[in-house]
Amino acid sequence: MENFIISLEIMGLGMAGIFAVMLLIMGLVALLAKFGGEKPEE
Repeated sequence: MENFIISLEIMGLGMAGIFAVMLLIMGLVALLAKFGGEKPEE
């Protein structure tokens, strides 16, 4: 049972990490879109 809870925590951290990375990438894309300007978004 302990192993199950530990794996759940690791999965939760992984999901949070992926979510944070996605937000970071979206923020970078938004900044590039502002400064690049001319490139159309697909």
